[in-house]
Amino acid sequence: MREADGRRGGRLTGVALAIIAPLLAFVALMSWGLSSPVGSSPDDDFHLASIWCAAGDEVGTCEPSPTADNREISEKLLRSHVCFAFYPDASAACQPGDLSDVQAPLIDSERGNFAGLYPPVFYGTMSLFAGDNLETSVLVIRAVNSLLMVGLMTAVVVVAPRRLRMPAVLGVVGTAVPLALFIVPSTNPSSWAVISAATLWPALMTWYASTGWRRVASGVLATLAVFLGGGARADAALFAVLAMVAVVVLSAERSRRFLVSSVLPVALAVVAGLFFLSGRQGSQVGSGLPNADGDQRGLRFLIGENLQQVPSLFAGIFGNGSNLGWLDTPVPAATWVLGLSIFFALGFVGIGVVDRRKTVVVAAAFAGLWLIPTVLLVQTRALAGSQVQPRYVLPIAVILLGLTLVATRSGRPRLGRAQMVFVIAGLSLANALALHGNMRRYVTGLDVDGWNLDAGLEWWWPAAPSPSLVWVAGSAAFTLCLVALAAVLERSDERDASARADVPGHDRDGAVDQDDERTRPTVNVV
Repeated sequence: MREADGRRGGRLTGVALAIIAPLLAFVALMSWGLSSPVGSSPDDDFHLASIWCAAGDEVGTCEPSPTADNREISEKLLRSHVCFAFYPDASAACQPGDLSDVQAPLIDSERGNFAGLYPPVFYGTMSLFAGDNLETSVLVIRAVNSLLMVGLMTAVVVVAPRRLRMPAVLGVVGTAVPLALFIVPSTNPSSWAVISAATLWPALMTWYASTGWRRVASGVLATLAVFLGGGARADAALFAVLAMVAVVVLSAERSRRFLVSSVLPVALAVVAGLFFLSGRQGSQVGSGLPNADGDQRGLRFLIGENLQQVPSLFAGIFGNGSNLGWLDTPVPAATWVLGLSIFFALGFVGIGVVDRRKTVVVAAAFAGLWLIPTVLLVQTRALAGSQVQPRYVLPIAVILLGLTLVATRSGRPRLGRAQMVFVIAGLSLANALALHGNMRRYVTGLDVDGWNLDAGLEWWWPAAPSPSLVWVAGSAAFTLCLVALAAVLERSDERDASARADVPGHDRDGAVDQDDERTRPTVNVV
């Protein structure tokens, strides 16, 4: 009786944690969504104009232009950032006009997705939330993207076999601070690129490993991830194909089931390829970005210099040498030191458990992180630090860390309790410092110092909680979310150990446990 009550209580605790963790994650993301004003994400004039024009012409907001690839765009969409972008001492209080109304004098502009530079799905979807109130619409879009990230990751964790939950979660957590936390709750299509990278590979691995409703659900999640990534950016479609190839290599076996299962990733690869070709951005991935001031030094110099300097883009994901916003908001050194250290610490835990296939996949993902931006920079005749930004390679880093932490037949990478405490404490401090710095930059400008964000307040959202309250609540939510996720993963490991003790070779969730060779059917591995 006591044992049954204990199990029932354990299930209730697990359900509570599974509900609390996503809620805390949403609060943490939306604290970042509130931390900066309209127009604060990179190239936001382009993206805002594209969103508001995606639904068609609108009087006073987006009207036809005499030039085919231009539109007459509301000044507020195009110029909401002009007074503070590249001026870190200027607060967002300088923004022109009343942003509660999007309509304003029109400017003839090419700044928008009018010539099909990007795939149309992101802008078309976000246009559903674009209304007359510019500030409210931007916050709603940021909230929708935050919900997408939280909802899809929650679904992946629920559906995935227990052995995939830790790598799926830590692949996101270990690359989140600060760039992903800034870019996901934004109006930038890179938001969907990150969401796609985080969810596609664990969903597809679950597709290969599971049966029944889990298999169906994971197939739906993988399909949605491809549509999100490919529908937002051409390079995200490319990354989706690379992630699917990695999953196929890790899951390959000589069996009819594997061949039948592989129909889905093949079909999704075709869809991703069509997305890649659907916008002019795809041709830029192959030929380089427009660069009027291209470096005229020789090809050998460009290759050698970029091979040496491209790791700065990777470090920029954590804030080292790369700022947030319009690349004008510095990140505290403590943030990038902690973030980068934890990323490599998790990576070393992951490579402690390898086999031949995992070695090949991880090495290929690492090479992609290094070589893809190098090729793009060389073709653009640019050097690392210009043209190509860290957010372009962020999805590869998410995939790389997740795959590094995947289990093999010889065992699973595991974090001890002390290691988990270090991860939670380090990321919590890194997040709190970066969030405070981002908020300070916009509420008063960086010419004002101090921890109290409410003192000398110059800009803030109408009707929103005070900046200090948002900072404290967001920082606390992020920390508590990590604690809840650690508890969920720990309980999952305990249940998995119990399941394998009861039925060697299988998880209770219907997925074959690849850690136990004692009863696993013999297959000829490709």
